[in-house]
Parts: sequence; structure tokens; C-alpha cells
Amino acid sequence: MLSVVPYEPRWNEAAARVWSESYAASSVAVPGVGEAPALARRIPVEIAGGWRVFLALWGDAPVGFLALAPADRQLCQLFVLPAAQGRGVGTVLLRHAMTELGAGLWLSVMADNAAARRFYERHGLCESDHGIHPVTGQKTVIYGWTPAAA
Repeated sequence: MLSVVPYEPRWNEAAARVWSESYAASSVAVPGVGEAPALARRIPVEIAGGWRVFLALWGDAPVGFLALAPADRQLCQLFVLPAAQGRGVGTVLLRHAMTELGAGLWLSVMADNAAARRFYERHGLCESDHGIHPVTGQKTVIYGWTPAAA
């Protein structure tokens, strides 16, 4: 059974692993970026800075990671383990984000990540702008969602 639960510090390593493995399996992964130990150190820092983090659990196993910045209405991170992709985990996490940020949200996705872009477009998010990722230098696409647009 799939559930979404608030992050707890005991899941830090598992959350970092989900994030890292999903990123590494993506079409836009950059070598040396997104390694689990660095992400495990980053998660508590981001939470202290305002992130709200959730995990998707299949039974008691973490299979998805969601990070939100409520003050900015931003969906910061959404990652699903490669072995769990195609099973509705991403959809459940995105719907959770939409509920948490009810008035609307925005996110940035790598422009070359066609699978992620199709996912967000399929769920009613609309392309609104473009940018450059501050770490990798890759082109990004900004997507937005408001309840009226869904």
C-alpha cells in the first residue's frame, strides 16, 4: 500500500538514496551531482531553511521523495525510485504537493528531461518561463499550476 508521510530524521539516508538514484537514472544526470552523501547532508539544511519534505512509502519502504517550499509555493524536488516508476507514485506525490500548496505551485525542470516534462504536462501544469540551472548550467523550463488551470 502506498502512503505519503512527513519526513522524519530517521529516514534521512533513505530519502537521500531515493533522490540520488532517481536523479542518476534520469536523462539529464550530471556526473558528480546528486550523490547520496551530499544529499543526506543537504536535506536537514533545506528543512531548517523552510522546506517541507514528504516520503512516499510502499509498505514501509521509501520509494518517493517530495520537497516543497511553502513560502514560495514551489515544488522543489519530486523523485521516485526507478524501480517504482510507472506505478502512480509520482502522481500521488504531485497531488500531495497540489493539496499542500493549494493556491497553486511552480517548479523548474531540466528542459531536456522529456519524461518529466510529459509527466507534469499530463497533470495539468503549464510551461510559463525558461531559465538556467544554477549548479549544472542546463536549460530549465518553469511550470506552473493553479487550481483554476487544472
